Amino acid sequence: MADVLVAVLEGPVFDVAELERGARHEWGTVAFTASTGERRQSSTGQLELHHDGRSVRIVALVGGEGLGIEGDDDLVAEVLAWLARCRPVLDGALAVVTDWAAEPLELTPGTAVDELRARRL
Repeated sequence: MADVLVAVLEGPVFDVAELERGARHEWGTVAFTASTGERRQSSTGQLELHHDGRSVRIVALVGGEGLGIEGDDDLVAEVLAWLARCRPVLDGALAVVTDWAAEPLELTPGTAVDELRARRL
Protein backbone atom coordinates (compact mmCIF):
# COMPACT_ATOMS: atom_id res chain seq x y z
CA MET A 1 0.00 0.00 0.00
CA ALA A 2 1.39 3.37 -1.03
CA ASP A 3 1.58 6.35 1.31
CA VAL A 4 3.08 9.35 -0.48
CA LEU A 5 3.25 13.11 -0.27
CA VAL A 6 2.85 15.39 -3.28
CA ALA A 7 4.33 18.79 -2.47
CA VAL A 8 4.25 21.97 -4.52
CA LEU A 9 7.67 23.55 -4.03
CA GLU A 10 7.01 26.59 -6.19
CA GLY A 11 4.25 27.97 -8.33
CA PRO A 12 0.47 27.69 -8.16
CA VAL A 13 -1.09 25.31 -5.63
CA PHE A 14 -3.82 22.65 -5.62
CA ASP A 15 -7.47 23.72 -5.45
CA VAL A 16 -9.49 21.07 -3.60
CA ALA A 17 -12.80 21.87 -5.31
CA GLU A 18 -11.14 21.63 -8.72
CA LEU A 19 -9.50 18.32 -7.76
CA GLU A 20 -12.84 16.94 -6.60
CA ARG A 21 -14.53 17.87 -9.90
CA GLY A 22 -11.67 16.41 -11.91
CA ALA A 23 -11.59 13.19 -9.87
CA ARG A 24 -15.36 12.74 -10.34
CA HIS A 25 -14.89 13.14 -14.09
CA GLU A 26 -11.98 10.66 -14.13
CA TRP A 27 -13.27 7.96 -11.73
CA GLY A 28 -16.95 8.65 -11.16
CA THR A 29 -17.48 7.83 -7.51
CA VAL A 30 -15.64 10.28 -5.28
CA ALA A 31 -16.57 11.41 -1.77
CA PHE A 32 -15.24 14.57 -0.13
CA THR A 33 -15.20 14.94 3.65
CA ALA A 34 -14.25 18.33 5.08
CA SER A 35 -11.85 18.31 8.01
CA THR A 36 -13.30 19.17 11.38
CA GLY A 37 -11.93 20.03 14.79
CA GLU A 38 -8.16 20.01 15.19
CA ARG A 39 -7.64 18.42 11.77
CA ARG A 40 -8.67 21.71 10.18
CA GLN A 41 -5.32 23.14 11.25
CA SER A 42 -3.45 20.84 8.87
CA SER A 43 -5.94 19.71 6.20
CA THR A 44 -9.01 21.06 4.47
CA GLY A 45 -10.45 17.60 3.92
CA GLN A 46 -10.06 14.35 2.07
CA LEU A 47 -11.22 12.80 -1.15
CA GLU A 48 -12.01 9.08 -1.17
CA LEU A 49 -12.13 7.37 -4.51
CA HIS A 50 -12.93 3.78 -5.32
CA HIS A 51 -12.31 2.10 -8.66
CA ASP A 52 -12.42 -1.58 -9.64
CA GLY A 53 -12.30 -2.75 -6.02
CA ARG A 54 -9.35 -0.49 -5.18
CA SER A 55 -9.36 2.68 -3.11
CA VAL A 56 -7.30 5.80 -2.52
CA ARG A 57 -7.57 8.59 0.02
CA ILE A 58 -6.25 12.04 -0.91
CA VAL A 59 -5.79 14.41 2.02
CA ALA A 60 -5.58 18.06 0.97
CA LEU A 61 -3.19 20.03 3.16
CA VAL A 62 -4.12 23.56 4.24
CA GLY A 63 -2.95 26.15 1.71
CA GLY A 64 -3.05 23.72 -1.22
CA GLU A 65 0.71 23.19 -1.18
CA GLY A 66 0.50 19.45 -0.65
CA LEU A 67 -1.51 16.26 -0.85
CA GLY A 68 -1.13 13.13 1.22
CA ILE A 69 -2.14 10.11 -0.87
CA GLU A 70 -2.50 6.57 0.39
CA GLY A 71 -4.04 3.43 -1.00
CA ASP A 72 -3.62 0.70 -3.58
CA ASP A 73 -0.25 1.06 -5.36
CA ASP A 74 -1.68 0.80 -8.88
CA LEU A 75 -4.49 3.25 -8.22
CA VAL A 76 -2.08 5.66 -6.53
CA ALA A 77 0.07 5.49 -9.69
CA GLU A 78 -3.03 6.33 -11.75
CA VAL A 79 -3.86 9.22 -9.41
CA LEU A 80 -0.31 10.59 -9.63
CA ALA A 81 -0.35 10.41 -13.44
CA TRP A 82 -3.74 12.15 -13.42
CA LEU A 83 -2.42 14.88 -11.09
CA ALA A 84 0.45 15.41 -13.54
CA ARG A 85 -2.17 16.36 -16.15
CA CYS A 86 -4.02 18.76 -13.81
CA ARG A 87 -3.51 22.22 -12.46
CA PRO A 88 -1.17 23.31 -10.92
CA VAL A 89 1.29 21.00 -12.74
CA LEU A 90 -0.08 22.14 -16.10
CA ASP A 91 0.43 25.72 -14.97
CA GLY A 92 4.14 25.15 -14.37
CA ALA A 93 4.20 24.37 -10.66
CA LEU A 94 7.19 22.40 -9.39
CA ALA A 95 5.43 19.42 -7.78
CA VAL A 96 7.34 16.46 -6.36
CA VAL A 97 6.30 13.08 -4.96
CA THR A 98 8.11 11.64 -1.95
CA ASP A 99 8.13 8.06 -0.67
CA TRP A 100 7.28 6.59 -4.08
CA ALA A 101 10.72 6.17 -5.64
CA ALA A 102 14.27 6.07 -4.30
CA GLU A 103 14.47 9.85 -4.77
CA PRO A 104 11.78 12.53 -4.93
CA LEU A 105 10.05 12.37 -8.29
CA GLU A 106 8.97 15.50 -10.15
CA LEU A 107 5.52 15.42 -11.70
CA THR A 108 5.41 16.84 -15.21
CA PRO A 109 2.53 16.90 -17.70
CA GLY A 110 4.17 13.91 -19.43
CA THR A 111 4.42 11.70 -16.33
CA ALA A 112 2.89 8.34 -17.31
CA VAL A 113 1.40 5.52 -15.21
CA ASP A 114 3.88 2.97 -16.61
CA GLU A 115 6.81 5.23 -15.69
CA LEU A 116 5.46 5.62 -12.16
CA ARG A 117 4.93 1.88 -11.73
CA ALA A 118 8.48 1.21 -12.94
CA ARG A 119 9.96 3.64 -10.40
CA ARG A 120 7.98 2.32 -7.42
CA LEU A 121 10.13 1.34 -4.43
